Amino acid sequence: TVVVHSAPVWNEWLEGEALWRRVVAFTTWESDRLPDGHVDALNRFDLVVVPSRFNVETFMASGVTVPVAAVPHIARPVTVAPPPPPTGRLRFYTIGTWTTRKALADTVTAFTGAFDRHDDVSLLVCTTEEDHIALTRLARRGWAVDSSEGQSWFTLDRLVAGLDDHGPIELRTEPMTPAEVEEVHRSSHCFVSLSRGEGWGLGAFDAAAHGNPVVVTGWGGALDFLPEDYPYLIDYDLVPSGDDEPDGWLPPSRGRWAKARTAHASALLRSVHEERQAAWSRASGVAMDLRTRFESATATARLLEVLGRVPVRGSDPA
Repeated sequence: TVVVHSAPVWNEWLEGEALWRRVVAFTTWESDRLPDGHVDALNRFDLVVVPSRFNVETFMASGVTVPVAAVPHIARPVTVAPPPPPTGRLRFYTIGTWTTRKALADTVTAFTGAFDRHDDVSLLVCTTEEDHIALTRLARRGWAVDSSEGQSWFTLDRLVAGLDDHGPIELRTEPMTPAEVEEVHRSSHCFVSLSRGEGWGLGAFDAAAHGNPVVVTGWGGALDFLPEDYPYLIDYDLVPSGDDEPDGWLPPSRGRWAKARTAHASALLRSVHEERQAAWSRASGVAMDLRTRFESATATARLLEVLGRVPVRGSDPA
């Protein structure tokens, strides 16, 4: 069995491997429709594995005709941090590239709309040095207003310009090791993301496994691991993905994704801040559930089970 864990591709190497093997695509997507080229590539595999039920529905609705099965991510063993004290500073945080889909500008807007300088809160933004939306804009325009345009710090500075009454925002753009990412989860309190779409949502998943509340857009892959009645899902509107400013990362898609409502996100952030005992009580239950439902042995058994549904193409003539 050959498992190709990547964006949907098919090339000459795969043509050779496909002769006497079972060839499986392991991939994901974040809007509700795949680009046509992705569908054509995936239909040449024997099986498509995705992380979420959301992806199963999306891929089948897009025209993928080979079997599609969901195998979730694994909740890695982590040290769960104790809940914050009843009073004192809360550090909200997000982790993601500065791209259209991750919508970090919306996350910053939700934070500044929720709190002012009198609230004992902060926001940590772990992202890329480049603002890929601005870089794509510059490539189209051919010139820069400022030599720093295209950098995420420059975009963040523009976002908060004139907002003297917001809480502190820390920008971290250097690459992080896995251990450093773990430390961010352990030392911060509440993960927030207004992402347009997630095939799974590893940032929120890892944060929840650490016992942190997560305030995320209520659409997409995160619904596979968060409870149906989870109180911190942000309301949204489904919009054509092509209506958003491009960032040069993804091929054109005919689909839609979720534009989170920043006012509702702000209200949820305030709720976490003001009712922290309830927030961390709920988060503790979610963390325990994730570490049980998505442990390594369970996910491995699921993968082997779905692989077993697809017969090998034939015997190697050699």
